[in-house]
Amino acid sequence: MILIILNLICISSVTPVDSLILPQSCATVVTYNNNLYVAPFTGNSFYHLSANRVMNITVFADAPRVRIIDFAVTPFAFFINTGQKIVRYYRRTMEHDEVIRATSISSFAITESEELIYADPRTRTVHFLDYTGKEKSRLEDVFVRDMAITDSLIYLLTPAHVIIYDKFGNELRKVSHAGSFSSMYIQNGRIFLFSHGQQQLHIIFDQTTITYGLPVIIQDVAGMDTKIYVLNERGTVLYLFNSTDF
Repeated sequence: MILIILNLICISSVTPVDSLILPQSCATVVTYNNNLYVAPFTGNSFYHLSANRVMNITVFADAPRVRIIDFAVTPFAFFINTGQKIVRYYRRTMEHDEVIRATSISSFAITESEELIYADPRTRTVHFLDYTGKEKSRLEDVFVRDMAITDSLIYLLTPAHVIIYDKFGNELRKVSHAGSFSSMYIQNGRIFLFSHGQQQLHIIFDQTTITYGLPVIIQDVAGMDTKIYVLNERGTVLYLFNSTDF
C-alpha cells in the first residue's frame, strides 16, 4: 500500500461557460457514454439531455415517490439506490428486480461486466458481487462516504483518504485529504472532491490538491468530454465549466 501526502494550492474562482435550467428540482447528475442524466431526490423518473439540449423524461417505476440516493447507467439497465436496496430497471422493458438489500447503502458502482460493488456505512463494509448478485468478497472496517469506478479502478472516499483498489478489491494506493468531503467524481485520473452546500471544488492530481472557488453552491458534480457539470444547491440549474479551467 502506498500512502500519498499532498501539496495544497488555492486558486481563485472559475466561471461557467453555459447553464441549463432543469424542468424540476434534481439532486443527482450522472454521465455515461457521452450522455447526461439528472434525477430528483424522490420520484419515479429521471431526465436525459439530448444533443439538441432537450431534457427527455424516462419513467422507470409506477410508484410515484421512489427515493433516489444515486443511480447508475449501463448499456442494458438503470440501477437505482434507494438507501437500503439497489433496484435494476431494464432499459427496453423497464421490468425490474432487486439486486441487493442492506441495512444502509451510502454509494455503489457498476463494473463493465455489470457486477455490483456497494458500501454499507452502518456495518463499515464494502461488498463485491458477481453478475448474479452473489458476494465474491468484501472489505471490512472501512467507512465509505462515496464511491466511483473508472478504467477498472475503484475509488473509495473515506473521512481521511481516497483509497484506490483494483477490480478484485486489492488496495493499490491511499491518498490523504484534509477536508470533510461528502462526494467525489473522477475524470482523467483527477479526483474531484466536494461537499453538498459548499462552493469549493478540490482536485487531487499528481500529488497536489488544488482548491477552486465556484460562483455556485454545489449539489452534485459530473463530467463529460471536455466539460464539468455542476448542479446547483436547489437542483434547478446545471452549470457547465470547461474542464481545462480546472
